[in-house]
Amino acid sequence: MTQVLTGLFLLFVLFFVYYVYISIRLIKVSNFRKYLLEKCAIWSIKNIDSNNISDSAIHWCYDKLPSINRMIYSIKPLKEEYWLTKEIKEKFQKQVV
Repeated sequence: MTQVLTGLFLLFVLFFVYYVYISIRLIKVSNFRKYLLEKCAIWSIKNIDSNNISDSAIHWCYDKLPSINRMIYSIKPLKEEYWLTKEIKEKFQKQVV
């Protein structure tokens, strides 16, 4: 009986730690995606041509990010170099002023 209770307690602790980790990762992923959305919006405001509204950074950057679930369960750090392609990073750097 004691072994069963110990096993259940350890299982509870394991699930609790996993829940806390996923909750923290969700907050960090949400903040990272918000940062990227703001970066896309700023780029679009500075560089969008009124004749070509489809060139918005939200179309070619933010929409191409993986889903939130995929980002939460990934072991990649939440840094631009791990989530943005080389082409997207280059496009951000060459701004039309």
